[in-house]
Amino acid sequence: MPLPQILEVAIGLVVVYYILGAIASYITKRITETLESRGLALEKHVKIALGDKFIDLKALPQIMARAPFATRTG
Repeated sequence: MPLPQILEVAIGLVVVYYILGAIASYITKRITETLESRGLALEKHVKIALGDKFIDLKALPQIMARAPFATRTG
């Protein structure tokens, strides 16, 4: 196989790999945004890591300030 054909195949494989990776990343992002599982998973793992020292993160003023007005309780 001549060198130009090998380079052509290699470049083609890199482009296909990049495109498929971008598509998979986009789909994963949309699924996690739809299910809102990222925040729940983070909270679960923080509770496990901190154990008894865990405080309610949703009650912190920094978090409450970022919540939409309709969901603010305090």
